[in-house]
Amino acid sequence: IKVYPNPSNGNFTINFGSLKSKSVAIYNALGKKVYVNNSNESKLLIQASSLLTAGVYIIEAKLEGGSTYHSRLVIE
Repeated sequence: IKVYPNPSNGNFTINFGSLKSKSVAIYNALGKKVYVNNSNESKLLIQASSLLTAGVYIIEAKLEGGSTYHSRLVIE
């Protein structure tokens, strides 16, 4: 699983390779959910530049098969 570009301006891609996501959530540094995408894709282009201010965020992706992936994302 790749998140790029990172750091980002708020527009970024999550590539799950051969896996598919069930949902993607983004949390701010305080643990508040600031973005949700419920789709069944192997690659997501997220355009959240108007939603995400500069800072560090946690991406949580729930995948088919029940596993969960976490990644840190920096917004400049």
